[in-house]
Amino acid sequence: MPTIPDLLILSTAHVARNSPILLSTTNSKKNKQKNKKKYNFKWVHLGTFAFVTYFCSGQSIPRVEYTPEEVATWGTIYRQLTKLYPTHACREFNHNFPLLIENCGYKEDNIPQLQDISDFLHGNQHYKIPSLLLQSSFIISPTIRLDSTGFTLRPVAGLLSSRDFLAGLAFRVFHSTQYIRHGSCPLYTPEPDICHELLGHVPLFADPEFAQFSQEIGLASLGAPDDYIERLATV
Repeated sequence: MPTIPDLLILSTAHVARNSPILLSTTNSKKNKQKNKKKYNFKWVHLGTFAFVTYFCSGQSIPRVEYTPEEVATWGTIYRQLTKLYPTHACREFNHNFPLLIENCGYKEDNIPQLQDISDFLHGNQHYKIPSLLLQSSFIISPTIRLDSTGFTLRPVAGLLSSRDFLAGLAFRVFHSTQYIRHGSCPLYTPEPDICHELLGHVPLFADPEFAQFSQEIGLASLGAPDDYIERLATV
C-alpha cells in the first residue's frame, strides 16, 4: 500500500525523455546520433525502472553500474569541488563530508549509490568516524551510532515541480536523480544530476538543524497556494 508521500509524488519517468542533460551529446557530428540514442536509452530506462520499483516505500533503490566515462566525469567534478569546499562551504558541510567519504563511498573514482547514502542519513547502523575528526574531538571510538536525521533518498527520473519536491521534504524525503551529466561538459549542467544532488545537497541533510529546517519548509508547502510555493522554493 503506497504511503502518503508516495501518493504525493506522481510519476516523473516522462521527464527524462526531454531532459536537457539526456539530450546532450558530444561535439562529434559523426557520433552524435549514436551517442544520443545510447545515452538516452540507458537513463530513460533507469528512470522508469527506479519509479516502478520504488513507488511503494521500503523497496531498495536500484543500484547503478556507471560506465568508466561516467565515473571519469564524476571524478572531474569531485576534484574541482573538493578543492573549493574548505574555503567556500559552510562548517556543517565540511564536518559531514568526511563522514560521507568514510561511510558512503564518496571518492574520486566511485559514484556513490543512493541506497547507501539513504541508509546513512536514516541512521540504521554504526558508522566509521574519519581519523581527522577523531583527532579533533572527544570521540575515542573509531565507530559510533550517529544521531540520524531521519532523511531518506528516493530516485526520480528528472526535475520535479517545486510543489512535489517540497512535499517530499515534509516527510524527510529527498528526491534525487541517478543519471550523470554528459562528459563533454562536466562543469555545467542545465538541470540537477547526481553530481548536483550528492556533492551539493546531501551533505547538509546529515546535519540535524538543517534537516529540521528543510522539513519545516516542506510542511509549510502542503496545501499552500502557488505563489507561496514559489517563495518557499527559493528559500
